[in-house]
Amino acid sequence: MSVKAECLQRKGIRAMPRMWSGWKIQTVILPIVTWGSLSYGGDPQVGAQKPAALLALEQSRKAVVSGRIEWCVLPEGNEERAMSYVSRFARNGDTLFEIRGDPEGWTMFDPQTGKGRSKYPILNMANADGYWNHWQTTLSCSWWKADGSPNPWADEVKEIRAVGVYPWSNSLRSDHGLASLWEGIPGRELVSWDQVLEDGLYVVTASFRRGPPIQWYIDPGRGWNATRVSVPGEHGAPGVAVTCELKKCGDVWLPETTTYRAGDRVTEIIRIRSARVNQPDDPPCFSGADLGMEAGSNIALQNVPVEVGKPPVWNGEAVSDWDSWIDDVRSGRRRPGPMMERCSRGEPFDSPYMTDEERARRKIGERDLSVGSALKKHESMWLRYVRQFIKRYQLNEAQGEKAMQILHDCQNRAEQYLARRGTEISGLLAQVEEARRHKKPDQLRELTARAETLRKPIDEIFEQQLKPRLEKLPTRAQRKAAGESTSRPSADATKP
Repeated sequence: MSVKAECLQRKGIRAMPRMWSGWKIQTVILPIVTWGSLSYGGDPQVGAQKPAALLALEQSRKAVVSGRIEWCVLPEGNEERAMSYVSRFARNGDTLFEIRGDPEGWTMFDPQTGKGRSKYPILNMANADGYWNHWQTTLSCSWWKADGSPNPWADEVKEIRAVGVYPWSNSLRSDHGLASLWEGIPGRELVSWDQVLEDGLYVVTASFRRGPPIQWYIDPGRGWNATRVSVPGEHGAPGVAVTCELKKCGDVWLPETTTYRAGDRVTEIIRIRSARVNQPDDPPCFSGADLGMEAGSNIALQNVPVEVGKPPVWNGEAVSDWDSWIDDVRSGRRRPGPMMERCSRGEPFDSPYMTDEERARRKIGERDLSVGSALKKHESMWLRYVRQFIKRYQLNEAQGEKAMQILHDCQNRAEQYLARRGTEISGLLAQVEEARRHKKPDQLRELTARAETLRKPIDEIFEQQLKPRLEKLPTRAQRKAAGESTSRPSADATKP
C-alpha cells in the first residue's frame, strides 16, 4: 500500500509533500554564534555550479525520510544544562518536534531569571492540515489551519536532519532545512565553488567577494557527511567551526556528536542519543492522535474564525464540530478520554507534569473562580428572569428597554452593597469551598448559612425591587395574551 493510501485510511488526514517548517513555541532557544540570519546572497549562475560532494551531503540527509531521533543540546558543552528533544518523521513528510526538557524536566523558562516555569513536554506538529501545538496531557491544542501562508514561528522548531551542515547552529531552523548549504551571508556575494580531494576527504570551498571562505570536509566513506565545516576569523575575531563524530544508523550515517566552536571555545554540543529511521513500520502520516490528545480535547483555532458556540473538538480520530461530538457521546459512538471524564464529574484537572507551584496556583484559581461565580450569581439569574419576562409578555421595544433599565438599576444597587460587604462574603465563600473540598458537612452547613445571611440584602433587591417594578410594565392586553397560568415567569428562572 502506498503512503498516500495508508494516510487516507486515517480519518481526517490528507497526504502532503515534505515540509521543512515549524511552529512558534516558548522555550530555551539554542545558543548560537552567528553573523546574522542566513539569506541567499549568491549569483544564480554560480549557485547552479553545486559541487558534487556537497550535493551528496545534501542527499545523504534527505535520505532520512521517516523515523524517530532522540537528541539533546548541551549549551557550552555543559551536561547539566542539556535540553532534550525528540524529532519524529512520517513517510509522507509530516513532522513532529517534541521539547522534553532539561535534566530536571523544565521545558519553559522565565526570560528574566532563567528559572524553570513549566515542565509540560511541548509537542509541535506539521501536517497537511496545518501547524499544531500541544502541551502533553493537557486538554487543549492550538491549531494554525493550513492556508498557504508561511509559518512565522519556524525559527524556533529545530530540524535535526540539518545538524552539522553549516558552522552555525541556526542551520537547524526548520524553515531552512538543508537550504543553508546554498545560502550566502548577508552582504557577502558568493563568487565561486571549489572541490578538491585531500587525504580521502572532499574539501568543498565557497568563496565570497569579500570576507573569509566556508569549507566543508566531506567523507565519502561515511555517507558523504561532513566531518568538519569551518570559517576562519577576520580582524582578530575567532573563526567558527563545527566538527562531527559520525555513526551509521541503519542504511544512513548521522553525526552522533556535533560540536560547534568559536575559536577554542565550545559554544554548544548537539548529541543524538538514539535514532531509528527508514523502517517499514514507520507511520505513514501524523494526526492529532500522534500528539496524544484525549478524545474531547478542545482545539483552539488561531487563524480562522470559529462559529460562536461551535468550537472544534478532537474526537479521538479527527477534528469534529462541537454538536457532532456531543451527539457521538450521547449515542455511545464515542467516549471522552479519562481526564475529560474526570473533569466532567467536577474533579480537578491533574497532570504528572504539573509542578507543586502550578498545582497550588490552579487550586487558588479554581477556588477564586468558584467564589467569584457564587458572589455574582445574581447577575445571570436576574438577566435570565428579565429576558423571560420580556418574552412571556411580548413586551414591545420601549417596554423592553425599560425592563433592561430596571435590571441595570437593580444591579447597580447590588454592586453598591457588594462594595461594602463583598470582601466579607468572598471570605466566607472561600471557606465554603474549602469545607466542601475537605468534605466537612457540619462546617459546610454553618458557613453556607452565614454566607446566605450576608447575601440576603441582594435577594431582597430582587424580590422587593426588580420583580415589583417589572410587573408594572405589561398592559392588560399583554397580560391577557400571556394567560393567567403564565402571568409570571416560572420559579425556575430565579434558580442558578
